[in-house]
Amino acid sequence: SELALSLLLQSLGVAALAPFVGRAFDAVPIRALLAIGMAAFAAALALLSIASAALHVILIYALLVSLATALC
Repeated sequence: SELALSLLLQSLGVAALAPFVGRAFDAVPIRALLAIGMAAFAAALALLSIASAALHVILIYALLVSLATALC
């Protein structure tokens, strides 16, 4: 289903971003990264509220939610 695919892509996105986020946490203040993560979550929720197709939901989860989850 579309929801399962979106969650799969979100998990893969987090796994792909993990090495880069780990290095970023060593170099950048934690508050800045958490602020970016929370902003990505807020943007994802706003976009999900107006998503009109399953493809939109899949892309939002694959891009924004994976970034937000990796940072928070």
